[in-house]
Amino acid sequence: MKKLILASFLAAISISAFASTAAGKWNGKVKFDLSDVKNKIKKESAKTVGAQKVKADADVAKATATEKSFGEAVVKMDLNKDGTVSISLSMRGKTDIDKGKWSQSGNNVKLYGLSGKNGGPTVMNGILDAKGKTMVFDLSDEMKRQATQKGAPAAVKIKMSITYTKA
Repeated sequence: MKKLILASFLAAISISAFASTAAGKWNGKVKFDLSDVKNKIKKESAKTVGAQKVKADADVAKATATEKSFGEAVVKMDLNKDGTVSISLSMRGKTDIDKGKWSQSGNNVKLYGLSGKNGGPTVMNGILDAKGKTMVFDLSDEMKRQATQKGAPAAVKIKMSITYTKA
């Protein structure tokens, strides 16, 4: 009986030792949803005429174009075994690269020490799936924080996430 318990204990330790690691190369897909922003602009523009209405329509078109650009972006991430990370984002003919560090605790992956250049976050928290093949970073709170700093009403909802798949 003692051998069975010992074998079970050792098997449990072995299984936990083989938990999925996030280290490696990843390809990302950005999902950027400005529906709430566009709906608020449309609602307000319904009360306006002339130049204000034209500006509101242009703002909605700009938001739609931004959603599309992010949706077509090419995102690549390298989580190196030494704890460093490199992220490249190619969008609208331009590529930005950011570097920082990363750590993993269970299925939680944290990227930190990022530069935040071009309005990007300095810290990102993601969830790695149990098989270690998909990882999702929800950036909605960061986008809302940035929008509020630029004067957007606090009630505006901006949804943004990056879903990575192992390359």
